[in-house]
Amino acid sequence: MNVQFAVNTAPVPSTFDMPCIACEITGGDSAASSLVNADSGLGLAACTGHTDLTVQAMATLTSYNPAELRNAFMTAGSLL
Repeated sequence: MNVQFAVNTAPVPSTFDMPCIACEITGGDSAASSLVNADSGLGLAACTGHTDLTVQAMATLTSYNPAELRNAFMTAGSLL
């Protein structure tokens, strides 16, 4: 059974210096511009170019397990 979580985004506070998780997965180093939170209790940071992809991945993510994290992003769409 696939669970879909509600997801919201907010700007990264100016005092935070966070990398984009999708960029981290692909070996990039872009700074995050948004915080993407799901009602699962999980949250990740995203750059402008990966915000929509991160929202899609967060809708199904249930843990920060590296294999599940990568799978959630690959299922949501291309990381290229």
